[in-house]
Amino acid sequence: MPAEKPTFSLILFKELLRNTRRLAGIVWADKKRVAVLLVIVFVVASSAPFLRSGSRALIINELIDSAQTRAVSASLAFTIVFWILAAFVPSVFSRVQTYLSRRLWLYLGEKFELDLLSAKGAIDVVVHENPKHNDLFTKVTENGVFRVQNFVDRGFFLFQNVFEVVVAAVIIAAFDWRVFVLIFAGTVPELITEAKHGHRVWGIFNARAEIRRKFWSFQRHFNWLPWLIELK
Repeated sequence: MPAEKPTFSLILFKELLRNTRRLAGIVWADKKRVAVLLVIVFVVASSAPFLRSGSRALIINELIDSAQTRAVSASLAFTIVFWILAAFVPSVFSRVQTYLSRRLWLYLGEKFELDLLSAKGAIDVVVHENPKHNDLFTKVTENGVFRVQNFVDRGFFLFQNVFEVVVAAVIIAAFDWRVFVLIFAGTVPELITEAKHGHRVWGIFNARAEIRRKFWSFQRHFNWLPWLIELK
């Protein structure tokens, strides 16, 4: 079976938004507090590099003023404290982010594993004997739950990246709008290429579901004692 031809269209983008909305609704319904805390943590993590750069620039300005006036101002001490906090806080929030992300990962794994088992148990036995449905079962069993967990996890990192891009764009545009246009023009083609061809590997992987199912079935004969006795 040939791999699916990579496409990029508005339909795929709408499907992405629909899945994002559905998963966001599931997370918000059961893990509202974790979701809110994760958003706060990612906002702080995104702001930290800009705060460090800004505080470093302020320290340089204060040091130059102190060298000219030969006096240490209170604002210099405050700026140094702010720079230390901007360098220290992200490491703390990184630990919090890891903990919250792991909680959400485990919750999604438990929820969708049980939902998958419930759905498979409700399907008629005849359907389980259909090779096409078995291919689908293989794909869902191997990647279904992991894809959901990874989709939600990457969604928060995507939010962080978008937030960082917006903040950086505002700063660059305020400095010189021509630099912003130049960076934007150089980045967009790469994003379009990745969006158009990035899922080709997964298309090839999904096309081999029957071969993978036969391999796992063959492997189980040598890993499960009753079947191994039968082979003897």
